[in-house]
Amino acid sequence: AGANYAAQPPAAAAAGIKTQTFVTSSNTTLKQEVQEAQMIGPVKPGPNTTNIEPAKALLKLHELAISNKLVERFTKLQEAVAGDPNQTECVVKLDFGTETYEGRATTLKIAKQIAALQALANTKYQSSKEKKLTMFNTARR
Repeated sequence: AGANYAAQPPAAAAAGIKTQTFVTSSNTTLKQEVQEAQMIGPVKPGPNTTNIEPAKALLKLHELAISNKLVERFTKLQEAVAGDPNQTECVVKLDFGTETYEGRATTLKIAKQIAALQALANTKYQSSKEKKLTMFNTARR
């Protein structure tokens, strides 16, 4: 984090004397830099929740459920009827631990994926990777 500066008077250069090196440092300590790099808090890391493909949302939700010893349960509240213009969407309720989410879409599969994406974005439960990082940071205090 520091910069090196070489100081050598012109007479010393002619005499073949070795140069002195001065090192400067930043105001932050190494411990502060490490803590800033490894901090996780109530805001979840972006790549885990925001860039999930809808097709993989159910898989990620199931992995999260396993790491927290939970069961995810989908309940069909409303199903789309082909001939009825008043019922064109499926509604699915997701029970995930103590949390409840709802997905609405034209098909049952997409409604489940939407509910899973909502759960992954808003859940209080941590993935196994987040748990390990939290334990690691707590042990370093």
